[in-house]
Amino acid sequence: MSIMIFTAIPKLRSASDTQSRFFKDSDTLQTQESSLPERHYQFRRGELLSSSSRTIWQIETGFVRTITWNESGTVITLGVWGCGDLIGQSLSQLQPYQIECLTEVCARKLSEVESLSPTAMLNHVHQTEKLLSIVHQKQTSTKILLLLEWLAQRFGNKNEMGWVLEFKLTHQVISEIIGTTRVTVTRIMQQLEQEGHLIRDRRSLILPIQH
Repeated sequence: MSIMIFTAIPKLRSASDTQSRFFKDSDTLQTQESSLPERHYQFRRGELLSSSSRTIWQIETGFVRTITWNESGTVITLGVWGCGDLIGQSLSQLQPYQIECLTEVCARKLSEVESLSPTAMLNHVHQTEKLLSIVHQKQTSTKILLLLEWLAQRFGNKNEMGWVLEFKLTHQVISEIIGTTRVTVTRIMQQLEQEGHLIRDRRSLILPIQH
């Protein structure tokens, strides 16, 4: 039996906090960029990357999610992205559109000309489609397990114990991705643990692979 291990990150701020921080983070972005090497920028967990219409980012280290929200303020996660992925407003027709750091992030700013190759665009579409198929599963427990499996396949490193991920999504972020409540995610995670689908300790989340 192989297993997947997820190390934890602190809880993200709420959707309302994300919206209220948008203009403040945008104001500080230029200062951060001017003090760093050309076109390579660093961001703290919870910060927003610039999402202007002509900015494309390539993630070099760390993880981000792209989000929008509806008229009632409910957050809709468009994707979870890591090393090598290209993201930006040019790849989406949605407004509002934000890029939020799930961990500390190093990213490279690219021009549209050098970044929007057919391969890059196809990869973006494929990952978006996969996430869409996960969130439309009927059972919430299935959504959670498939989400963790997808993240492991994309970002994990396999060793003799199984798949190892460098970060774990909070219950709040999981709930926003799959379209449920944090309380529901917590309850189902506890149920999955009792059934042997999840093993949790103080520092990690272990997901046994069922054969």
